[in-house]
Amino acid sequence: MQERDFPEDFVWGAATCPPCCEGETVSDWGKLSAPDGSVPDDGPHHWRRYRYDFRAMADLGLTAYRFGIDWARLQREPNAPLAREDTYRYMEILADLRSHGIEPWVTLYHHAMPRWALKAGGWLNREMPHWFADFARRIADATDGEVLRWIPVHEPQFSCFARHAWDALPGGEWGRLDHVRRAFGNMAHGHRLAAAAVRRRLPGAKIGLSLPGGCFFPHRRWHPGDRLAAGIADWLLNRYGLRQFGRPDFVMLRTGDELRLRAFDTLSLGSGVSPSLPVRMRQGGGGDGFSRCRRTSAAAWLRRLRAPVYLVGHGDATLPDGGLHSLLASYSGSAAVAGFFYDPLLDGFDVARGLAAGGGLLRVDFHGRERRRELRAFARPFAGVVRTGRLHTLAKKERRHG
Repeated sequence: MQERDFPEDFVWGAATCPPCCEGETVSDWGKLSAPDGSVPDDGPHHWRRYRYDFRAMADLGLTAYRFGIDWARLQREPNAPLAREDTYRYMEILADLRSHGIEPWVTLYHHAMPRWALKAGGWLNREMPHWFADFARRIADATDGEVLRWIPVHEPQFSCFARHAWDALPGGEWGRLDHVRRAFGNMAHGHRLAAAAVRRRLPGAKIGLSLPGGCFFPHRRWHPGDRLAAGIADWLLNRYGLRQFGRPDFVMLRTGDELRLRAFDTLSLGSGVSPSLPVRMRQGGGGDGFSRCRRTSAAAWLRRLRAPVYLVGHGDATLPDGGLHSLLASYSGSAAVAGFFYDPLLDGFDVARGLAAGGGLLRVDFHGRERRRELRAFARPFAGVVRTGRLHTLAKKERRHG
């Protein structure tokens, strides 16, 4: 037998974003429109067609699925009982996942909130953490032990910046860094309260922390203002800010891009190499000294957490069809990584790019009423890596020849 590149217990999974793929939107995303004119309800309708998607996941050999439970669907006002019909649908989703041998990893807040919460100020409202904890408690009661791994808040740094600094989400603002700090503090408080509520109901639950794939970088390395802005944001939201979330049982880390800040004129999201990955993963790019310094510091922080790290790779230009094996090769053999989740599972709605973003393991025909799915070309080789636990000859050739 050939030696495995990944250990036996390595977790292979996929991930989705509820407002991007479910359809029948009732959250604050219902008023969003992408530059191509599409809206969230034009997406793949995963809310109705999840059974096919789960069969495809099982065929690929995936054993874990990170998805969100849409707060807006289940609570129509603060501290209200869960909507019965939609709660039953989520229980059916959990049962269908289990029938295929796929473990559910549940996210409770994935950038979208109920419209009544947005009208009340969202995470700027001091009551929001308590409303969120009530929702978490009710979900834990409803699932009744079906879910072991929970992520209360998904990528809190990105969520706060997207809403209060980039004006990219409903109720957003431009450049209000004071609101970023305030929302981030309330979000951390809500995370702690929700984690405590879940653990009271489910003592064996694992509470994780989902992070965007990078520290903050100056948009222009030579610009003192950009370097100062990036340093302040990194300290506020990473080095100091994440301490407010407590010690997680596991960490999910998105790879492939970084947050770049300008001091005065704009705040932008630029593609690049994640500086939050441990150096020994040998991720390519980011060759300047500033990136190496930040990457080393982030690796030390991750090691101090002493928690398993699960990488989340997303399928845009940073993960082209032909380079999937090369990406996995850069992670193989690293003791710090316990699993890899492909994101997204299927093509969906993107705020910045609409339906044209693509990149999912399943290609969706958005022009047809049935939203038919088909496997992308790289999905089968990916399944081969998942099933065998080792990289194929093609992948090793790619690694050897750069």
